[in-house]
Amino acid sequence: QIDKNKDGYITIKELQEVTENSKSSEIDLKNILLSIDMDKNGAINYSEFIAATMNDLITKDANKVEAAFRYFDKDSNGTIDTNDLK
Repeated sequence: QIDKNKDGYITIKELQEVTENSKSSEIDLKNILLSIDMDKNGAINYSEFIAATMNDLITKDANKVEAAFRYFDKDSNGTIDTNDLK
């Protein structure tokens, strides 16, 4: 569990505690926190955590869609037409 005090926020201290055995530096953790902390209160709340997670999932799915498009766009002209599907 990351939110040790169960206040609904993940602080830099809590991130450090759960990653103390990893190679993440304090600077890396602060950068992660700053990039997710939308209301700039120094902690990650549930909504910010979910938004960051969803952003990652959307990016991964977008990459899959783009790869599929490139696969079917045989002549690489930016469109899929009947010639590409033959």
